[in-house]
Amino acid sequence: MDNNKIINKIKKMFSTKMFSKKKVFGRALLVSLTVTLMIGGVFVYVTPAQAIISGGTIAGVAATDLVAGATNVDYSVAFDTDITAIANQIVVTFPAGYTITDGDLTTSAVSDGTTLGRIKVNGVTWSVNNVTGSAAGKTITIVFADKDLSVGTGVTFRILLGVQNPTATGATGAFTFDSDAAAETAQSNVAAVTITSAAVSYLKVTAASATPTAGATDELTVTAYDQYNNVCSSGTNIYDGAKSLTFSGLSNAPLGTVPTVEAVNLGSATSITFTAGASGAGLATLIAYKAEGASLDVTDGTYNSTGDGSYDVDLVVAPGTATQLAFSQEPGATTVSGIALGTQPIVQAWDAYNNIDTSFIELITLTEGSAGGLTNNTKTAIAGVAEFSTLTYSNAADGESFTLTADDEVGAPDLTPKVSGVSVASDVLATKLVISGVSGAVDSAVEFAENITLTVQAQNAQG
Repeated sequence: MDNNKIINKIKKMFSTKMFSKKKVFGRALLVSLTVTLMIGGVFVYVTPAQAIISGGTIAGVAATDLVAGATNVDYSVAFDTDITAIANQIVVTFPAGYTITDGDLTTSAVSDGTTLGRIKVNGVTWSVNNVTGSAAGKTITIVFADKDLSVGTGVTFRILLGVQNPTATGATGAFTFDSDAAAETAQSNVAAVTITSAAVSYLKVTAASATPTAGATDELTVTAYDQYNNVCSSGTNIYDGAKSLTFSGLSNAPLGTVPTVEAVNLGSATSITFTAGASGAGLATLIAYKAEGASLDVTDGTYNSTGDGSYDVDLVVAPGTATQLAFSQEPGATTVSGIALGTQPIVQAWDAYNNIDTSFIELITLTEGSAGGLTNNTKTAIAGVAEFSTLTYSNAADGESFTLTADDEVGAPDLTPKVSGVSVASDVLATKLVISGVSGAVDSAVEFAENITLTVQAQNAQG
């Protein structure tokens, strides 16, 4: 007989019958067996056949079975075995992130795709004896009566109970398939599955700038997240397409201008298109008009950003560059010549929306066009505010009135002078009587009475 035929016959004999198994930690361990034969003067060493489980695949049966955090998910398992050997259990090891229920899961935890408590091997349906889970080992073990997992159409079954998906989205690690068939090696590189997000739990708003300028555009991004903080970007819970959003939280400008998103006033719904869980670039443009610190929130009527302070966006809106001067406090309507005005004016530098330009620092000068004159009429605006404290008008005559005009320094920005809306009436307050008309000596009372004319004037301190 040909030596090769003899060797193959011996190999087949030893791989099928002449070996024994010992149980070690629930798996079969082949007792080492080596046979030495002399064939044609040549020593031949024969050992039992070795094989590796191959072609392993695992997949969620439905899209809902790949949802983050889902429990008792339905996974289909398939693999090939290329050894003629007896096995009585199959072990599926799940990667990190999975949670496996400890203990007896009952035979209802598996099915052949049609009937509970069964698996399919090479096209034949087998009953299983029990199914157990190990939380620590992250394994599902299926036990059945001794069966031959030899070459054929492979092993297939579904796991229905005892598995909870990871809470993080994306590709899982690799799975491992094993059996206790003697001399068979596990397949430890079974391809990962991709976990998708759970149902939408909240919306989150972010902004291109947390410090936009009043009247300037600021691009917003609204993103939908599940309870595990995964973006709802794919799978059965994808947040996609046109959504009706309403924004809130910002105030109207002092001038009354209402903030907008996509030219729609805050508080009114606007349609924004989402792709893979987030609003598209440039599709949620904010314009704020009031200089303030505020939190911007959003809702679609079901989900919103109000559940946690980290979901909204905190903005500090800066004022624009000053375009005008304004009397934020007008002078009092009446005053007394030579005495500081009872109500002193305050002049502010405003942007186009009447916000104070806090970067404005210039000398403000007050003037008037009447016959009298002003003193203490200049003040440096600090952070856009010039607050006068001792402005005084001195009359040229009693009963005058005057109107103030505020102007900044010449140069950029050179703002248009601002005329006060109040005409101030100024009177002279007498503090002494002044007598005039007597000069020289008077000889008698008669002469005084007949020849002297006296003038008496009530004058203020300045005469």
